[in-house]
Amino acid sequence: MSKVLISKKGHYKHGKSQAILKTIHEPEINLAIWERSRAQRCDEAINYILTTEHPHILDIKPRSQKDLYYKLGSLINYNISTEALAKDIWILFDLFCKITKQRTGRVRLSRVENHACQLFHADTLEMRMLCTYSGLGTEWVENNNARYDELGSKGRSKEETNNSIVVDADKIHVMQPWHVAIFSGRKKKKTLPLIHRSSPVNGKEEYRVRLCIDYPDVCGCS
Repeated sequence: MSKVLISKKGHYKHGKSQAILKTIHEPEINLAIWERSRAQRCDEAINYILTTEHPHILDIKPRSQKDLYYKLGSLINYNISTEALAKDIWILFDLFCKITKQRTGRVRLSRVENHACQLFHADTLEMRMLCTYSGLGTEWVENNNARYDELGSKGRSKEETNNSIVVDADKIHVMQPWHVAIFSGRKKKKTLPLIHRSSPVNGKEEYRVRLCIDYPDVCGCS
């Protein structure tokens, strides 16, 4: 049987204040979740992204909130809801840069139409911020519910791989809409990376709108 790598109890934190995100720097913490409420003023812009015929993807290293608004507005439309969404993204972008001590970062807002990354995995990066504005958020498992030495497909099917990585599938967590998470990847020192994957998408009714904020030189998002 594969060895289960277990970290100290309490490797993640969650709370109603944005200050919880700063705990990502504490020893052993590899996930911090800000449990915030949905802002209805953003609904029109988010619904447009969900329902428009062609998907719109924002990929930008914003210089200001105005810059972000103009780029987002050019993809969907210019109105109060778009401005509200741009403001929310800018707030999260600014938080991420301050927490990670980066002068800038990479912002990607996209409509997720497929299973994306179906395998449970650890990202090859230091830290990442995620927020799902609509639909199911990222699935993740606690450190003691993952076999780290089973990461990677190793010639197995997706189902076999996930069954080998996750000890108890009934204990898989799902990030909730509008909650904001910062989590650790393989490059963060002295901390186990968070094991996670994209939630599955089965048809248009399960499309998601996801925000991903990274260090400026990072590629990929899952």
